[in-house]
Amino acid sequence: MRNYELAVVLNPELSDDALTTLQGKVADWIAAAGGAVVRLDYWGRRRLAYPIGKKREGAYVFWYVQMPPDAPAVVERKLRIEEDVMRFLFVRHEEMPAAPVVVVAAEEPAGRAVAAEPVLDALKPGVDEPDAATA
Repeated sequence: MRNYELAVVLNPELSDDALTTLQGKVADWIAAAGGAVVRLDYWGRRRLAYPIGKKREGAYVFWYVQMPPDAPAVVERKLRIEEDVMRFLFVRHEEMPAAPVVVVAAEEPAGRAVAAEPVLDALKPGVDEPDAATA
């Protein structure tokens, strides 16, 4: 079994119920092809870099799956037929990507947001940090 990431841009005009149904349908296609869904990430509706089929937004969904080498071709064929799929891309990974990093924006006293920084346990206040005097 190989590790794959499946990125799909769906029609933004789909209702939440239709979107959930389509996500389940794709998961069923993956299972029918002999694969298993490891993780599902729904990024929501986002603006596209360029219009696709006169649409300027798309609903982004990412599946992280384990499948046999010939299974992506079967799923790709079904994705091409589905009308609500605007674009898709299979990417093979040597190892399954780690869980997503939580990103929070730091704020200035005036209330303006500063560059976002990833939250790491080692950088949280209250965690034992080496003293500069002892180092």
